[in-house]
Amino acid sequence: GILGLLLAQKLLDPATGWRRGPLDLPVLAWAAWLVVGTFSSIAPWVSWRGEYENFAGSLTQLNYVAIYFAALQTLRNREDALLLLRTLLAAALGAGLYALMQANHRDLISWAATSVVGDRYFGPLGNPNFLGGLMAMAIPLKLALAFDGRSGSEADPERWSRWAVLGLWFLAYAVMGKVSLWQLWLPRAGADFSSQTVLWIWLASLLAAPLLRGSGRTKLAYGLGQAADLLLYFQVLANTGTRGAFLGLMIGLAVLVLAGAVWLHEQGV
Repeated sequence: GILGLLLAQKLLDPATGWRRGPLDLPVLAWAAWLVVGTFSSIAPWVSWRGEYENFAGSLTQLNYVAIYFAALQTLRNREDALLLLRTLLAAALGAGLYALMQANHRDLISWAATSVVGDRYFGPLGNPNFLGGLMAMAIPLKLALAFDGRSGSEADPERWSRWAVLGLWFLAYAVMGKVSLWQLWLPRAGADFSSQTVLWIWLASLLAAPLLRGSGRTKLAYGLGQAADLLLYFQVLANTGTRGAFLGLMIGLAVLVLAGAVWLHEQGV
């Protein structure tokens, strides 16, 4: 889909040149190594697709390479970058919301018993590691957006995506004839208490934010929405039980702290 949009952009504006980035050569070298490694592997098909259940083979890595170059060509200004950022966060929110429903034993899909581990949840991504990685990416991005004074805290453009994500998931449950699973006030055997609490907090913030905004407390409404999203992301990350994702989160937070220190130094603080 991203490559299709890139192709459409080039067709509509043939004069648009190829943009170069500082990571082009390392990314291309990595892609070349993946191709060589796949063809020289003793099991090329496994190398290409990845092991069963993870499927993080060369094909997955090359898709990341394609996404990098497509994003580099299509993002022309700050507004484009913010749109992509908010789209990623909305996707993470949708995955996280479903994962909380799964942890509360209100899953839309009836998975085989062998597919679900009692203390690790994978949401719609099929693997806890993938879900954990998505949340580890979303949390630093959300913090960066929240701390950016120019991100539109007065209007909170993310408020519509929250309602859209909730509405789409509710519609999916309705189409599958499982709306009764959204009766969250009814006890559910085996439900995870912390996940249930976080889900209630997120839903309550969704209802409270318009009231705060209507009373003129727009910054408070913005902060409430950001905090509720962060809490949801972190709970979902904890539910995956993925150590690599937690390590990735720590690295992402360290980068944010370093960037903040550099900014403060530039401001003479």
